[in-house]
Amino acid sequence: MAPDELDREVDALYAAPVAEFTRRRNALAARLRADGRRADATAVRGRKRPAVPVWAVNVLAREQATTVRALAEAVDRLRQAQLRGTGISEAAQAERRALADAVRAADEILRKAGLRATAALRERISRTLVGAAADRETRPALLAGRLTDERAAPGFDALAGARVAPPSREPAAKAPSPAPEPSRGASRPRPDDRRRAGDERRRRARAAADALAERARVLGEEARRAADAAAEAKAAVAELARKVHDADARARAQAKVARDAARRAARAERAAAQAKRKLDGRR
Repeated sequence: MAPDELDREVDALYAAPVAEFTRRRNALAARLRADGRRADATAVRGRKRPAVPVWAVNVLAREQATTVRALAEAVDRLRQAQLRGTGISEAAQAERRALADAVRAADEILRKAGLRATAALRERISRTLVGAAADRETRPALLAGRLTDERAAPGFDALAGARVAPPSREPAAKAPSPAPEPSRGASRPRPDDRRRAGDERRRRARAAADALAERARVLGEEARRAADAAAEAKAAVAELARKVHDADARARAQAKVARDAARRAARAERAAAQAKRKLDGRR
């Protein structure tokens, strides 16, 4: 098996239904071992079966590469906007739209595979998409559809690649300390310079406020999704409890029917024995 062919075989592992991953992985490792490629066989055997969210993201990257790449580019634009301190709201909205498109496409992949896209599952897919797109080391695996683990979505500041700096009380380029007693000819800050410095401080303050507002929005959405997942889980537990209760009631009813039938059978058996004894006495 040539290296390129092995790459295609590994790609097929991640594209196959998640329930078949282990069987196909072991079969591929066995073929490689039979061919004398023990190192490749060991590497393949060491690949973990991806969790359902990771599997869905991998299939999405293979079937809709444009959608995943658009999300990665939107994440980059959001990071750049944060570094510049301008256009943060627009970039964040674009990133949200790209993520929503990707999650909807993943929903369809789950549906075709016969899997239910619960709120909790969609949240894990969303976190993995954003986390892998924002991590430069993991992004190649995302785009290639070869993720092996779920990812945590970064905070807004981490997405930007740097923490938001608080409003500074001095210009970004620190001027040399003035002499204790400047000479008469020494230049003093002009009104225009002071106005520009004030504008710069206000710009930074607005950028910081925008970043904090966006972070609050993201956390609020995460809280709402978590609450939805909790409500869904609670409903599932209640439904399961109802089914258990119904099954228990049916079991009790069947047990009563069985006891009644056993008593009737015993009575019939006694009556039959008595009738037989009477017949034997007449003979």
